[in-house]
Amino acid sequence: MMRECKTTYAIVDEEAFRKIKCFRDDFKLKVITYGHVKSGCPSFESLLDRRDRMSKPVELDLQITPAVLLCSSGTSGLPKAVKLSHFNVLACIHQMKK
Repeated sequence: MMRECKTTYAIVDEEAFRKIKCFRDDFKLKVITYGHVKSGCPSFESLLDRRDRMSKPVELDLQITPAVLLCSSGTSGLPKAVKLSHFNVLACIHQMKK
């Protein structure tokens, strides 16, 4: 699935890191951790600390620009990636708050 999606980054917790560390080099996967993970990889928190020194803001069309690729279970066939736009993610959060 990761090969077909051409995954380049993975943001993982400790449990997910244990699962992907054995094959991350095969995929040239850049790993970002969150929580308390001893991995040698950059943490999400450290990236937030550096955000003022990072590149310039980017213009995005939030209704169509992909924010997340979810992997489906493949109940009607093979597993596949499903794109969610920033707008889709915000709509889901809004629904959960109700």
